Amino acid sequence: MRTSNPARIFDRVTKSESGCWLYTGGISSTGYGIASVKGRSAHVHRMAFELRCGEIPDGMCVLHRCDVRRCINPDHLFLGTLADNNRDTMQKDRTDDRRGEKNTQVKFTDEQVKQMRSMYASGLFSQRQIASTFKASQQHVSQIVRGVARSGKRRRELVNL
Repeated sequence: MRTSNPARIFDRVTKSESGCWLYTGGISSTGYGIASVKGRSAHVHRMAFELRCGEIPDGMCVLHRCDVRRCINPDHLFLGTLADNNRDTMQKDRTDDRRGEKNTQVKFTDEQVKQMRSMYASGLFSQRQIASTFKASQQHVSQIVRGVARSGKRRRELVNL
Protein backbone atom coordinates (compact mmCIF):
# COMPACT_ATOMS: atom_id res chain seq x y z
CA MET A 1 0.00 0.00 0.00
CA ARG A 2 1.35 3.38 -0.95
CA THR A 3 0.08 6.25 1.08
CA SER A 4 0.87 9.78 2.08
CA ASN A 5 -1.55 9.37 5.01
CA PRO A 6 -0.32 6.71 7.45
CA ALA A 7 -3.75 6.57 9.15
CA ARG A 8 -5.04 4.80 6.03
CA ILE A 9 -3.39 1.60 7.27
CA PHE A 10 -6.46 1.16 9.47
CA ASP A 11 -8.58 0.93 6.28
CA ARG A 12 -6.88 -2.42 5.61
CA VAL A 13 -7.75 -4.27 8.79
CA THR A 14 -9.82 -7.33 9.59
CA LYS A 15 -10.73 -7.52 13.27
CA SER A 16 -10.42 -10.97 14.80
CA GLU A 17 -12.26 -12.45 17.78
CA SER A 18 -9.01 -12.31 19.77
CA GLY A 19 -8.98 -8.52 19.44
CA CYS A 20 -6.19 -8.46 16.88
CA TRP A 21 -6.49 -6.04 14.00
CA LEU A 22 -4.98 -8.07 11.17
CA TYR A 23 -3.41 -5.95 8.46
CA THR A 24 -4.59 -7.17 5.05
CA GLY A 25 -2.16 -5.12 2.96
CA GLY A 26 1.41 -6.06 2.04
CA ILE A 27 3.24 -8.55 4.23
CA SER A 28 7.04 -8.74 4.53
CA SER A 29 8.98 -11.99 4.19
CA THR A 30 9.15 -12.07 7.99
CA GLY A 31 5.35 -11.85 8.34
CA TYR A 32 4.98 -8.22 9.41
CA GLY A 33 2.60 -5.85 7.66
CA ILE A 34 4.37 -3.31 5.45
CA ALA A 35 3.31 -0.19 3.61
CA SER A 36 5.09 2.39 1.51
CA VAL A 37 4.96 5.88 2.96
CA LYS A 38 6.58 8.68 0.98
CA GLY A 39 8.48 6.10 -1.07
CA ARG A 40 9.86 4.19 1.91
CA SER A 41 8.75 0.81 3.26
CA ALA A 42 7.65 0.79 6.86
CA HIS A 43 6.30 -1.80 9.27
CA VAL A 44 2.65 -0.95 9.87
CA HIS A 45 2.64 -2.03 13.53
CA ARG A 46 5.19 0.71 14.18
CA MET A 47 3.04 3.18 12.24
CA ALA A 48 -0.04 2.18 14.25
CA PHE A 49 1.85 2.63 17.52
CA GLU A 50 3.08 6.09 16.48
CA LEU A 51 -0.40 7.19 15.42
CA ARG A 52 -1.84 6.22 18.83
CA CYS A 53 1.06 6.88 21.20
CA GLY A 54 3.40 9.32 19.48
CA GLU A 55 6.93 9.09 18.16
CA ILE A 56 8.99 6.00 18.85
CA PRO A 57 12.24 6.94 20.60
CA ASP A 58 15.46 6.04 18.78
CA GLY A 59 16.63 2.51 19.45
CA MET A 60 13.25 1.31 20.72
CA CYS A 61 11.27 -1.61 19.32
CA VAL A 62 7.51 -2.01 19.07
CA LEU A 63 6.60 -5.41 20.52
CA HIS A 64 3.38 -7.42 20.26
CA ARG A 65 1.58 -8.61 23.40
CA CYS A 66 -0.47 -10.94 21.18
CA ASP A 67 2.53 -12.29 19.20
CA VAL A 68 0.64 -11.83 15.92
CA ARG A 69 2.98 -10.12 13.49
CA ARG A 70 0.17 -8.82 11.27
CA CYS A 71 -1.67 -7.26 14.24
CA ILE A 72 -1.73 -3.46 14.31
CA ASN A 73 -4.10 -2.97 17.25
CA PRO A 74 -2.31 -0.28 19.30
CA ASP A 75 -3.67 -1.89 22.48
CA HIS A 76 -1.63 -5.01 21.63
CA LEU A 77 1.60 -3.06 21.07
CA PHE A 78 4.18 -1.79 23.54
CA LEU A 79 7.65 -0.27 23.51
CA GLY A 80 10.75 -2.15 24.50
CA THR A 81 14.49 -2.21 23.96
CA LEU A 82 16.17 -4.72 21.68
CA ALA A 83 17.09 -6.68 24.82
CA ASP A 84 13.41 -6.67 25.85
CA ASN A 85 12.46 -7.91 22.38
CA ASN A 86 15.02 -10.71 22.53
CA ARG A 87 13.95 -11.70 26.04
CA ASP A 88 10.27 -11.67 24.96
CA THR A 89 11.13 -13.88 21.99
CA MET A 90 12.98 -16.39 24.17
CA GLN A 91 10.31 -16.47 26.91
CA LYS A 92 7.60 -17.14 24.36
CA ASP A 93 9.74 -19.73 22.53
CA ARG A 94 9.55 -17.90 19.21
CA THR A 95 13.20 -18.32 18.32
CA ASP A 96 14.15 -19.35 14.84
CA ASP A 97 16.42 -22.19 15.91
CA ARG A 98 18.82 -22.99 13.09
CA ARG A 99 21.20 -25.32 14.85
CA GLY A 100 22.27 -28.60 13.31
CA GLU A 101 20.42 -29.64 10.17
CA LYS A 102 18.16 -26.57 10.34
CA ASN A 103 21.14 -24.38 9.42
CA THR A 104 21.24 -24.05 5.63
CA GLN A 105 24.97 -23.24 5.68
CA VAL A 106 26.21 -26.52 7.11
CA LYS A 107 27.37 -29.38 4.92
CA PHE A 108 26.56 -32.63 6.71
CA THR A 109 23.54 -34.27 8.30
CA ASP A 110 23.51 -35.13 12.00
CA GLU A 111 23.83 -38.80 11.02
CA GLN A 112 26.95 -38.11 8.93
CA VAL A 113 28.52 -36.21 11.82
CA LYS A 114 27.81 -39.17 14.12
CA GLN A 115 29.45 -41.48 11.56
CA MET A 116 32.54 -39.26 11.34
CA ARG A 117 32.88 -39.09 15.11
CA SER A 118 32.36 -42.82 15.46
CA MET A 119 34.93 -43.60 12.77
CA TYR A 120 37.48 -41.32 14.39
CA ALA A 121 36.78 -42.60 17.92
CA SER A 122 37.31 -46.18 16.75
CA GLY A 123 40.94 -45.36 16.01
CA LEU A 124 40.68 -47.19 12.67
CA PHE A 125 40.42 -44.04 10.55
CA SER A 126 42.51 -40.89 10.41
CA GLN A 127 40.95 -37.48 9.89
CA ARG A 128 42.36 -37.47 6.35
CA GLN A 129 40.70 -40.81 5.55
CA ILE A 130 37.39 -39.57 6.93
CA ALA A 131 37.76 -36.34 4.96
CA SER A 132 38.37 -38.32 1.78
CA THR A 133 35.32 -40.51 2.41
CA PHE A 134 33.03 -37.51 2.98
CA LYS A 135 34.65 -35.24 0.38
CA ALA A 136 35.58 -32.70 3.04
CA SER A 137 38.79 -31.05 4.14
CA GLN A 138 40.82 -32.54 6.97
CA GLN A 139 40.42 -29.25 8.87
CA HIS A 140 36.62 -29.50 8.64
CA VAL A 141 36.68 -33.11 9.86
CA SER A 142 38.93 -32.03 12.73
CA GLN A 143 36.38 -29.41 13.78
CA ILE A 144 33.55 -31.94 13.55
CA VAL A 145 35.25 -34.67 15.60
CA ARG A 146 36.28 -32.10 18.24
CA GLY A 147 32.70 -30.78 18.42
CA VAL A 148 33.56 -27.35 17.07
CA ALA A 149 31.55 -27.71 13.82
CA ARG A 150 27.98 -28.99 13.77
CA SER A 151 26.02 -30.99 11.24
CA GLY A 152 23.56 -29.76 8.66
CA LYS A 153 22.23 -30.00 5.19
CA ARG A 154 23.45 -32.95 3.18
CA ARG A 155 25.72 -32.10 0.27
CA ARG A 156 24.50 -33.53 -3.01
CA GLU A 157 27.90 -34.89 -3.98
CA LEU A 158 28.27 -36.98 -0.81
CA VAL A 159 28.19 -40.74 -1.11
CA ASN A 160 25.50 -42.54 0.91
CA LEU A 161 27.08 -44.51 3.72
